Amino acid sequence: GGDDCDDDDPATFPGAAESESTTACLRDADHDGWGDTARGGTDCDDQDELTHPGADETWYDGVDQDCDGQSDYDADGDGYDSGEHGGEDCDDADQAIHPGADEVWYDAVDSDCDGVDYLVFDQVGVGESFACGLGDTGFIHCWGKDDRKQVRNAPAGTFGQLVTSHASSCALSGTGSIHCWGSPSFNPEVVNNEPTGTGFTIVALGINSARTACAVDGSEQVVCWGHPGDALVSAAPTDDGYVAVGVGYNHACTLDGVGDIACWGEDTHGQVADAPSGGGYAALAMGLYSGCALSSVGGIECWGLDSDGQVSAAPTGTGYRQIGHGMNYYCALDAGGSVHCWGDDYSGAVSTAPTSNGFASLGVGSDLGCVVN
Repeated sequence: GGDDCDDDDPATFPGAAESESTTACLRDADHDGWGDTARGGTDCDDQDELTHPGADETWYDGVDQDCDGQSDYDADGDGYDSGEHGGEDCDDADQAIHPGADEVWYDAVDSDCDGVDYLVFDQVGVGESFACGLGDTGFIHCWGKDDRKQVRNAPAGTFGQLVTSHASSCALSGTGSIHCWGSPSFNPEVVNNEPTGTGFTIVALGINSARTACAVDGSEQVVCWGHPGDALVSAAPTDDGYVAVGVGYNHACTLDGVGDIACWGEDTHGQVADAPSGGGYAALAMGLYSGCALSSVGGIECWGLDSDGQVSAAPTGTGYRQIGHGMNYYCALDAGGSVHCWGDDYSGAVSTAPTSNGFASLGVGSDLGCVVN
């Protein structure tokens, strides 16, 4: 007629687990005041008096001291284990910081643990109503129009060069492999058709629909790919010694080691035959039916179609250090970081160029430009 539920076990009797109940018949083998979970109590380890509900949790030792059933590697209780112990949480002392959190930009806190809070870019590439930036640590971040997956398909990894045109982009990895993205169904000749291997040193995308792309490989040879019927692919130079390449709509040009320009492809407006000679050029930018070259002293020389002043209105003088192209307009960055644009002012791409200085690099697309400050 007594109330001992297990008279054969001296650790089991009413009130044994006094921290839980002074009347319930529970088993408390470790005498910590909490009943064994196997006998209806809440002590998850009745052989260890330091393990029970309410005990101080010792994080990251693999023991659930407070018997709350939560991961011992999630000290802040946000549902993500510590990154230092095999999880993904980059700050396990702050419940608001984890991979599923919303990023609060520019607060010096990486809220979503993606390794980025300040998007610091070294390069920017601009397409048609979208842009991509190459970050200071080699990441790529794209934004804007995404109807052809030109934003969402941006690759993860570490890259060293970025080019963007219309609805596609390409980038060179740290090992010199080529990665292109956008919609394969819209631009199958370029996207998912890149040359394999490593050691490529520069890559260029054709303008407008970007049906063709070219690159310079580790042997300083030009490799082009794209539309099967495009003469830019079949007529590309086969010798070596090239250090840069630029691609227009149906024409392309290369630079060799002494700065000589060689062009091929469609020549309806002198975009091939009228390319400057004499060497000493350092960079190329190819418009729709025109081209511009930057000399080793920063002078600009343009040729081809001049329908909107894209050739005749090029700035004079020297000291320019970067040049970019839209379809029928160009922009250049001078030594002081000021932007100079000329040619077709479609969408205000020329007239609304920033008037301040100190910019580090620029990107020019079909209908807009961007600069990195």
